[in-house]
Amino acid sequence: PMITALASAFYEYMRNRVAFVGTPCQVLSVRKMQLTDMGHRKLGEAAGLIIGLFCMENFNYNLISEFLPNMGVKPEAVFKFDISSGKFNVYGGSGENLLSVSVKELEKYSRRGCMVCSDLTARLADISVGGIGSKPGFSTVIVRTDIGEKIFKRALELNAIRAEEISEQGLKSLVKVAKAKLDRIGKIKGKV
Repeated sequence: PMITALASAFYEYMRNRVAFVGTPCQVLSVRKMQLTDMGHRKLGEAAGLIIGLFCMENFNYNLISEFLPNMGVKPEAVFKFDISSGKFNVYGGSGENLLSVSVKELEKYSRRGCMVCSDLTARLADISVGGIGSKPGFSTVIVRTDIGEKIFKRALELNAIRAEEISEQGLKSLVKVAKAKLDRIGKIKGKV
């Protein structure tokens, strides 16, 4: 869907420069489009800024259409999902927690392709963003490229964002989760 949205911005709305926000696998797809002569190079080049989201795994639509109603949560009441400390949290529009379950309970709803992905932090993005390691109200941000640095600094100058250094414990948490994702790949390789 994200690549389709990029194509729509480029072809239908004639936007030749857009910011692209996506998961690590989606970021990889856009970078491939930018760097190869095959496919949609112009489309890839339209992504002037790529923001990658931290991602351990993604869930299929059945999580919303089956699981939530079975747990007594109406999908239309959901404002936000959040994963923190191994819990999948569902919040309503007023910030109330509608549901909190172990991520392990959702395994059957995770996309199988995610099980072979080793990229937690969207390493090919210009800027990577996620909640792991950050305190409440903040996001962990990794600036990876010159364009990412330029945009991040400009946002700071305009007071559009504020920044603090990540704590040592926060960084350790991020490294721990990234390592867990890599370790998962090793377990799969042992089964193949």
